[in-house]
Amino acid sequence: MSRRILLGGLALLLAVAAAVYFGGFLEPSGHTDYALQKQLHDASGKTGIIWHAMPVAGAYRAIPHQRTPFRPGEAKATRDEADYLGALLALTDAAVTERVATQAKLRAGAAVEPGKSNYEAILSGILALDTPGRLLPVEALVYQAIDEQRRYLEAWRAAGRGDYFDPDDALVRSVHKKLVGAHDRLLEIFDQEGLHNRQALHDHLSALDFI
Repeated sequence: MSRRILLGGLALLLAVAAAVYFGGFLEPSGHTDYALQKQLHDASGKTGIIWHAMPVAGAYRAIPHQRTPFRPGEAKATRDEADYLGALLALTDAAVTERVATQAKLRAGAAVEPGKSNYEAILSGILALDTPGRLLPVEALVYQAIDEQRRYLEAWRAAGRGDYFDPDDALVRSVHKKLVGAHDRLLEIFDQEGLHNRQALHDHLSALDFI
């Protein structure tokens, strides 16, 4: 009997907690539990269409920045990890093109419609990836960096000034810190990778950075 009462009480507590959370009485904090955020996204079944705001090669040339393609077939990582890295880096390329194209428009004073960007599809694409467990913390940093980059570009658009970019802004510095952290963790995890693929990991994440 006591066990049944205990289980009933636990079920009631969980139901109340869910009602409070999803009812909006408590505001969930930023990205404190990325694994939960990813799980909830998977359950929603939502997907996005990824496109490029400009040719990838053109975006890298405009920065300018070297781009070394990742070669999953040459990777020393497990098959699922190599396939995952290929998919993640394709999404970071989409984010690079979005950032470079948007910055160019903002600097030129061209109109950028609020909310009209590829960022939501890119972020949804990252959440939809089948992520190997030990790479989830790296993915969380990349996701948060892209989201913060999107927020800074939106603030730039709202300011209406081509000279708005500030390398010392808190969001710009935070994006940089997160991408450096993701880069360092990746190279630590895949320390047995060949020079080409290690260079690919470096190029993709550093190209995504504002600074």
